[in-house]
Amino acid sequence: MQELPGSILLFYLMIEQFEHPDWLYYRHDNWRGIVRQGWEELLGDPGSLGKQGQSVNDKPDRMVRRWESPLGNVYIKHIYSPNSFSERLLTYAKNRLRPPRSLQVWHISEALLEEGLRCPKPLLGAFNYSLFGLDSEEFLVSAEIAHPLLNKRLNNSSSAAEIAELLAAAGKGIRLLHDKGFVHGDCLPGNMCIDPENNLYFLDNDRTARLSLLGARRERLRNLVQFASRALPLLPDNTTIDDFVQAYYLQDQRRNAIIEKEQQEFMRMLELRLRQLEREIGRKLPTLK
Repeated sequence: MQELPGSILLFYLMIEQFEHPDWLYYRHDNWRGIVRQGWEELLGDPGSLGKQGQSVNDKPDRMVRRWESPLGNVYIKHIYSPNSFSERLLTYAKNRLRPPRSLQVWHISEALLEEGLRCPKPLLGAFNYSLFGLDSEEFLVSAEIAHPLLNKRLNNSSSAAEIAELLAAAGKGIRLLHDKGFVHGDCLPGNMCIDPENNLYFLDNDRTARLSLLGARRERLRNLVQFASRALPLLPDNTTIDDFVQAYYLQDQRRNAIIEKEQQEFMRMLELRLRQLEREIGRKLPTLK
């Protein structure tokens, strides 16, 4: 009999805690997970999922494909075991101690949606772990967000007024995320979509989580630095991120002295991150004024 990792117990606890009327238990051979009601037949065979649609991101441990399915456009993230034995062993050990990654994304996406935040709706979260060969596979299928990426909007805009509006929308959107009690794991303009009403949609929520009780302030600042450090290189010369910062702190009810001190810390962290990125990518980035 195939040995099942300890994380499966956490999987069933997740099911019980967050069960919803429109999602169902998913099972196919050794695969386990959750599927959205109405999608169970289309997504019923994991073996065919990795072949559907066109590849948009191919890495050593995962592939993302876009599929124009009969029920709507979806993105299929296929996560699989690393190549080296040491990495496989580490991945398998982690999988025994934590819920499957696909189900963590399902869980946090549902929590975001329930709070009125915008993100891709999860349609399938499924995993297949095997002790033999230390193999692990997971699928996460999510509905497509039919709006442009924020990084493309920023990069393609030549209007100072439009750039200011986009940055302000990002500041407001990230502040709403934080006020609802969440922090994004990779808070980059390329992991956000924006609609015609300037509403922000949060993509790639693999590491999105609830704000911690003790480290919330640092986590929020880290999100701001993540966004700003990647947004600045997309902007025309001499463009600042003031509109982003002002929008983020617009409704802050704390004393002005506290806000100013936090903004100064943010600017110091951002400057350090920009210089670090320069070394990583080998080109000059903007200097903060």
